[in-house]
Amino acid sequence: MVRNPTLRIVGAQHLAPSPPPRRRHSAIVAAAKDPRLKKRALTNLYNERPTWLKVAHLELDKAVLAAYAVTAGDWAKDWAEVWFDTGAGQPLPANFPLISKRAEVDRKVPENLLRLNLSRSSETKAKNS
Repeated sequence: MVRNPTLRIVGAQHLAPSPPPRRRHSAIVAAAKDPRLKKRALTNLYNERPTWLKVAHLELDKAVLAAYAVTAGDWAKDWAEVWFDTGAGQPLPANFPLISKRAEVDRKVPENLLRLNLSRSSETKAKNS
């Protein structure tokens, strides 16, 4: 049997091409050593929550909520405002002005998703019967 270094055995009968060797471009290697770029990680960005990122998430949240409103009814794109300052899933300060609305929205979203998923599941089962 002739050995081919570009193939490796996967399972008992299947041959798959080996991935190409990893090569790092010199610019990437240099950038990895630059201490200024180490601060530009996504975690740091989300911890800082710059205004442009808040606005981008607000617009995205509004678009998603509007899409659900079109297909499922009991949704409102203005719900997105409750996540603007902290982001969804993040705790709010006790004196936050929208704290009661946030609690209501945080309850309604999973309820609506569950109702929608159950509805779609029953529709799929009915089609397949």
